[in-house]
This record gives sequence, C-alpha cells and structure tokens, in this order.
Amino acid sequence: MLDKLFAAIYPILSASEQAGKLSEPIRQEFIQTLADRLTSEYFSKAFDYVKKQQKQDAIEIAQRQVAFREAQISAMRNVSLADFKGRILVNLDSLVKERNPVKRFILDNYCVKAFELCLSYFHAPSPSAMNKNKGICLLGRVGTGKSTLLTAFKDNPLSSFRIVKAQDIVESYIDSPDQTMRRVLSEKPIPDEENMYGFSRYDLLIEEVGREQLSVIVRGDSFKTTPVNVMERVLMEIYDHPGLRVHLISNAETPEKLAALYGEAAASRVYDMFNVITLDPKAPNRRFG
Repeated sequence: MLDKLFAAIYPILSASEQAGKLSEPIRQEFIQTLADRLTSEYFSKAFDYVKKQQKQDAIEIAQRQVAFREAQISAMRNVSLADFKGRILVNLDSLVKERNPVKRFILDNYCVKAFELCLSYFHAPSPSAMNKNKGICLLGRVGTGKSTLLTAFKDNPLSSFRIVKAQDIVESYIDSPDQTMRRVLSEKPIPDEENMYGFSRYDLLIEEVGREQLSVIVRGDSFKTTPVNVMERVLMEIYDHPGLRVHLISNAETPEKLAALYGEAAASRVYDMFNVITLDPKAPNRRFG
C-alpha cells in the first residue's frame, strides 16, 4: 500500500513549487516521509471511522425499524371493521376450543347484540352507540358466555385490558388494602413491551363480580373489627375517577340486582361509570350445550 501511495502522490507533490527546489533524492525522501505519515495516520484513524460508520448504520436501521413498527401499528389500529370482526370470531372459537376441542362459538340471537356493541366499541375507528370513555359492564346469567365474549376483545384497537377475578382483588385487599386499590385504579404495564396494537398499558376487566366474598375483615390494627365490602369500595372509587376505564362482568342480571350486593349508592352509579350491556334473560347456559 505504501508503494502505491508513493507512486500516486509523487507526480502531484513533486510538481509543487517547494518540491521543485529540492534535488531528486531529497525530493523523493521528502515525499516518502509524507507517504509514511499518511499511511500511519490512515491506519490509526481507520478504526475510528469504521466505528463511526457502524454507529450511523445502527441509527439508520433503528429509525427504519421504528418507522416500520409505527406503520404496522397504524395499520393494526385502523384495521377495517370486517377484518377486526374476523379476528374476534377466531378468538372466540379458540377460547371455546380451549375448554372443548369439538365445540365452536355460536353467534346466536342471544349474544349477537352484545357482540355487535362490543365490536363497535373496541374498534377504535368506528363510531359506537356506547361512550368509549366509559368501560363496559356486562350482565347476565351464569354460563351465558360473558367472560368468553369479552376475553376475545382483550387485545383491540381501542385499548388492551388485563383480566382479574373479583375474589383475587378481595384476597389481595385483606392483606394490603391501600396497595390493592392503587393497583386497581392505575393502568398496569404490559409485559414484553408492546402488544400487537402498540399498547404498553392495560385497562382492567374485573370478572365474576358478585361471586366474591362480600364481607371481609382486613388484617391490621385499624381494621380488625371493621368488615369491608371490597367490591363496593372498588365501585365507589371507580366512580370518583371518571377518567379511569374499567370493565366488569357479573352474574347479577340487572343493575338492580347489583344493588342487593353492593348497596344503592354503588348500584345507582353504574350507568355513570359503565356502558351497561344486559344479555337476554332467556339465554341458555352454553356449558350444557
């Protein structure tokens, strides 16, 4: 490389005014010295510039990946209503097959209205008859497919949600009431970064509301003799946080029947807190089908 460099720069530098004042041996020695220094500088700096190029390449790759991910998320959140419906129907079949491999979900007259309401609600681009700033309260008899229906919408273009049983909240509350309420009233990070719709936070779905232990004694000196209806307190706290979107599933068939469990004060606020969907009271128990 040194010989090639010398051969390349010798004609150029030897034609300069300063080099022209030198004898040929001195001129060659002068240009050879410059070639040596240039070669040495090249090798000492080459690594730095290779690292600089690698860093620039990494930035550009990351930018392309971000742009690609953003395009993916935009496409997912703006999915057509027909495609979103297809995904949910696949989810429903999968959930049913987990319990019974030979069964499929049947979208019949007993649940089609609730399905269509949920579809328009969770499909962010679509208008809905329901207020999307409120959660959904799905009421109906045991076994009518309420949990299966809403679980199919767990990941959606509006806002993903996590699922917790009311009894689990009660048991957590017994040991640590304040911490439990903070968890209920705050969004929870989704594990493993973003989901398919680009969300990294959860809303909350509380299921089996009304089947939990209704009156408990909380551990701790100040609570030893004070029974607490935990879900009643949860409902009242949700009401006091109007920006919070929480969903409920209950076997209580009407808001009036919720009143028998949690009192008129909580039940009377249900319509302010939730979009209430009541399944057909004649809906069959799907577990027996």
